[in-house]
Amino acid sequence: INCVAFHPTDPQTFWVGVGQGGIWKTTDDGANWTPLNNNLPIIRVSDIAVNPNDPDEIYVAVGDIAYMGLFKDPRDNKRESHYGLGIYKTTNGGRSWRPTGLSFQQTDYDFSITRRIFIDSSNPRRLLTATSNGIFYSQDAGTRWTRSQKGIFWDIEANPKNPRTLYAS
Repeated sequence: INCVAFHPTDPQTFWVGVGQGGIWKTTDDGANWTPLNNNLPIIRVSDIAVNPNDPDEIYVAVGDIAYMGLFKDPRDNKRESHYGLGIYKTTNGGRSWRPTGLSFQQTDYDFSITRRIFIDSSNPRRLLTATSNGIFYSQDAGTRWTRSQKGIFWDIEANPKNPRTLYAS
């Protein structure tokens, strides 16, 4: 399991993203699980972000961060599918998915990995993502993205005392 995301108001409902098994949802505190992989091009998931105001709007980082750097030239060992395609979004709780404006090609290899998706709780249309190709932000719920930092980033977190202050690693 690469990640866990929680429903904003229902403690019995949460999602897990699995490196080689997709995205799964439980509504009974983990007793039963439903796969939400329909319409995703690959089932590797590095992160899940749930809109705090609308839990049917979910973003997933499609790809598997665990393989970054492991296979420097995947053509020799047929590992292209370990790399990412960017961020996908659902507005109907996972019944269908579509790519956002941030997409990569798996042939970008290590530069195709998206690790963390951060939703601004004060305005859920504002998103940030930490990727192996920099930090990107969106002001329009993922339609358009702009790179604000170059480099490899793993995480973004808000300061609990001042959520307008963000930290990236």
